[in-house]
Amino acid sequence: GRARVPHYGTTFAAARKNDPESAEALRVLVGDTLQPVMVRATALHYLQRFPGEATTKVFRTALTSDEPLLRYVAASTAFESNPQARAAALA
Repeated sequence: GRARVPHYGTTFAAARKNDPESAEALRVLVGDTLQPVMVRATALHYLQRFPGEATTKVFRTALTSDEPLLRYVAASTAFESNPQARAAALA
C-alpha cells in the first residue's frame, strides 16, 4: 500500500522540540501547494530552526513565491547569516 504522510501537526510538534528529523518534512510542506498557505508559511517559520544549504534554498524559493504570506515569512526571517548574502537574496 501507499505510505501515509504524517499530519502537519505532528511535523510542527517535532519542529518545536528542535527534532532535526522534522526538517525534511517541513521542506516538503513548504513546497506542497495542496496545503493551505498558512500551513506552508508555518512550516517555513519552523524551518529556520534547521539552518543549512537545503533550508536556504527553500527560503530563497519562498522569496519569489506567488503567495504573499510565504514571501513575508521568508523576508522576515534571518535565514542568511551573512548580511551581504541576505541583502542579495532580498534584492
